[in-house]
Amino acid sequence: MTQFQTSTITQRDIISPELYAVRVAGHVENDAAEALVEFMRAAFNRHDEKIDMRLDLTAFTGNDWDSLFDGDVIISASAP
Repeated sequence: MTQFQTSTITQRDIISPELYAVRVAGHVENDAAEALVEFMRAAFNRHDEKIDMRLDLTAFTGNDWDSLFDGDVIISASAP
């Protein structure tokens, strides 16, 4: 499984190939949010069935408000 990492988002090692786990630490900026969207889109494209995503937000301190309303982020949340 490809490891995903930005300055604030790190993919965690998980045994199941259908489970994607990431740890979010610190303040998430637009670039990191968009990179995660692209990574998860690729994950959806690799799997015929649903995938699971586990988020560790224990060290999350905030984000750029406009990243929440970015069209790509909203679309990825509703991806099959």
